[in-house]
This record gives sequence, C-alpha cells and structure tokens, in this order.
Amino acid sequence: MAQNDGRKATGHLKEVELPSANAVVELTNAKTGELIYCYRANGKTFRAPVFAGGKYTLKAGQDKADKVLLKNVSPTK
Repeated sequence: MAQNDGRKATGHLKEVELPSANAVVELTNAKTGELIYCYRANGKTFRAPVFAGGKYTLKAGQDKADKVLLKNVSPTK
C-alpha cells in the first residue's frame, strides 16, 4: 500500500517493534490530529516514513491501531 502512495518521504521516525507481525499502523500529526496514513505494515518492525517536518504520533495493533508506539516525535532524515 505504501508503494501506491505517490508521496516522497522527507524523513522517517525511529524504527519500532510492532505488537504483532503485519500490524495495522496509523500515523497522525501530533499537533493537529490529522491522519497522515493508516495501512497494514509488512513484518514485525516498522520505520514510519513522513512527508513533512513536525511532530507525529504512531499507533499500531493487530486489527486496529490502538497501541501508542511513539508520541510527539520528530522525524530524522
């Protein structure tokens, strides 16, 4: 799904261990609450791409992104 996005990542959040393999991941803008993307990741770890500077919150879960993995974090290049 990420390959169909069309946006080019300007940075990434640090890699995290997902609560289960192939979990649903959800990235939101920490300041505005805007949903950036939500899809099923591939594997047991995930390094979230971001498309602009700012602070982000990353959630994940087996069928619903309900566990906060990163909160109010900035991307690295």
